[in-house]
Amino acid sequence: MMPEMDGYTFVEKLRKNSRLSWLPIIFLSAKGQTHDRIKGLNIGADIYIVKPFEPEELVAQVESSLKQTKRLLESGVRSPEPEKKLEVSEAVELTPTEQKVINLVAQGMGNRDIALQLEVSQRTVESHVSNMLAKTGLHNRTELARWAMETNRAN
Repeated sequence: MMPEMDGYTFVEKLRKNSRLSWLPIIFLSAKGQTHDRIKGLNIGADIYIVKPFEPEELVAQVESSLKQTKRLLESGVRSPEPEKKLEVSEAVELTPTEQKVINLVAQGMGNRDIALQLEVSQRTVESHVSNMLAKTGLHNRTELARWAMETNRAN
């Protein structure tokens, strides 16, 4: 029901792309019939959630997918494509709070868990992540975590 192509077609295309096929996919769909859910999972979705859904369930599913990805990475499973080198200036300086946040991001923690651990709002964590992305020129928190680990900025 998306413009240009439906979710099933999108997932099929993504799974055929060797550079992107490893990405976890969560279907959020109004189609809740058993055959729709089975089709989505068989085509390549990792999780299929039917609308309306509880936000807490979505957060739990995302966190579960992130933990699974972390376990795979720790087991030595790597993507088939060589990773591109991250180009970040060595002059980037992080504030003490940003350093705390990046350590937790590198551990695979989500913003909500980081906020709880640091006793700040989730919005504050999001601001710190956004600031670090702007400082480094990186595109997402995965690259940010990778950069932190590769440059030993994550403790």
